[in-house]
Amino acid sequence: MITALLFPALLFAQTNISGVVNTYHKILGINYLVSGLKLDNVSGIAVNDRVMIIQMKGATVNTSNTSSFGSVTNLNNAGNYELATVCAVRNDSVFLLQQLLNNYTVTDKIQLVRIPTYMSALVTDSLEAAPWDSAAGKGGVLAIIVTGTLSLNAPISVTGKGFKGGVYYKDAGGCGNNAFTNYYYNPSPSSYLIYNNVQFGAYKGESVSDLPLSFSGGKGACANGGGGGNNHNNGGGGGSNLAAGGKGGDNISTVGCTGQHAAIGGYALNNNTGTKLFLGGGGGAGHANNTATSSGGGFGGGIIFIQAQTLTSNGYTITANGTAGGNVNGDGASGGGGGGSIIASISNYSDLVNCETKGGHGGTVNDELISGRCYGEGGGGSGGVIYVSGSQPSGTFAVAGGSKGLKINSTCATSTGVNGNTGSIVTNYQYRESNTLSTCAYTLPVNWIDFKIMLLAYDKPLMQWMVSGATNKTVFKVERRKIDKSWFLVEKIKGSENLINYEFTETLPPGQYQYRIGLTENQRITYSPVRSIQIRSNQTLFYSPAIQSVLINYDITPNDHLRIYDISGKPVFEKKFITPLSSFSQNVSFLKNGTYIVQMGFATVKFTKHTQ
Repeated sequence: MITALLFPALLFAQTNISGVVNTYHKILGINYLVSGLKLDNVSGIAVNDRVMIIQMKGATVNTSNTSSFGSVTNLNNAGNYELATVCAVRNDSVFLLQQLLNNYTVTDKIQLVRIPTYMSALVTDSLEAAPWDSAAGKGGVLAIIVTGTLSLNAPISVTGKGFKGGVYYKDAGGCGNNAFTNYYYNPSPSSYLIYNNVQFGAYKGESVSDLPLSFSGGKGACANGGGGGNNHNNGGGGGSNLAAGGKGGDNISTVGCTGQHAAIGGYALNNNTGTKLFLGGGGGAGHANNTATSSGGGFGGGIIFIQAQTLTSNGYTITANGTAGGNVNGDGASGGGGGGSIIASISNYSDLVNCETKGGHGGTVNDELISGRCYGEGGGGSGGVIYVSGSQPSGTFAVAGGSKGLKINSTCATSTGVNGNTGSIVTNYQYRESNTLSTCAYTLPVNWIDFKIMLLAYDKPLMQWMVSGATNKTVFKVERRKIDKSWFLVEKIKGSENLINYEFTETLPPGQYQYRIGLTENQRITYSPVRSIQIRSNQTLFYSPAIQSVLINYDITPNDHLRIYDISGKPVFEKKFITPLSSFSQNVSFLKNGTYIVQMGFATVKFTKHTQ
């Protein structure tokens, strides 16, 4: 959101953005009574800044030496998140406009992410998050707000910015032939007391639960982190999110070192009906004693939050994928990372949108054509989750799990690794934010936070505004004018000390209009920025089978799009208009026989094409 002080500078401006635009602040303490957060630093945070508070860890898991090891017994406050507005910055603390919705546990890595706000933004080079840093307790989240249009001339990606994969380690060789059956081990070299410095079980992937070092290796998964392959040369498990990761491949050798103890894939987490948000889990490392180098387990995808009035993708993709597990020669390969999380709170899409939270593929194992030596491939990471504020827009939403790793140059026909499971797409999602004001809010003068406008239908503009510090004496005056005409009072709306969000809608004839909101308090009036909207004549689409054309009776303006979808919703044709037109006829004779849906603006028509 944007303060009134910023409006003159940003009105009509487009900001070029790339790289890391967020700042990350570790939360050291919370005073719930005054919505105060003590931070490791407050540099760059100002009054009216928008922020996200999110707890990255804190789940408790089963630690028994059984197949249930690492299953979540309680998520506790892990994954709790919400958006808020900064009301004050004092010394080492920030105070929020709203009361906190959630409880948080300070010792379990909570961070405050400052969210930059733009009037209009153009992504000129890859837009990213800082990688998740568990030691610092910060990173992994990309969040932006654009009150106008967000345009992509480059991708938005937090692929591999989530929880880290299990660390690759090459041990000194040797094996216990089925002796290393535990679900957890201390994977560090200092623990190797027997078998010539042999690693009993490789490192697990990172997850929403932090385990002591003595539990952080071995085939048991840990929450959404994949397990590490056991000695000898078993594959690592895939990381996960809201769906389970894939199991690693077993060592099914018939000569030499044996023992089928591949890692378990990360467990599916519960988002508590959308109130929790997670990084993708790290893939577990495969057990290795030959391969000189490997990338270890794949990293999970990060978190993306985008709030915008309009998104223009220009063919670029928004991704929070997991990365692939490491490949090996004659060893156990590593699991892929789990897909991350995307929240798309976007009112309008001007073209097809492509979002991905795919799981990383498991690592490939090369058995080197040695007879009877058949080692484990990596398990696939699960797909992540995509949340959209309305119905799913047109385009590609990919939440596939990563495939298990390949087995190449193998004398074995059997492959026991498992693909990661498919993730989730959640529609009509509302991100978390409190509507209850804190005590800090009552100490501020009435101040603009945001004002936006959109069309509910072709002739129904909806105005939504957000303020801090309103009282029962506050009055909002909705004013409208046609371009270059005088302002006209449309409606008066009373404020309330219990509200920060307000809205108004009306029905208008065709034309170009401007709106502003006057805020009256103690006989003083201040105005919101001016917002423009175009109301067009009621558009109609009609299919004429005689001439095999779709007829458009519509006030077409430059950058309007005509789109045609097949009955499954797959786009088959798109036309972007360059010049204004009052009507248009689109020939569709090139389409195969079948049923189609045509969409332009708020108008749609369904037709079935038959060739005689």
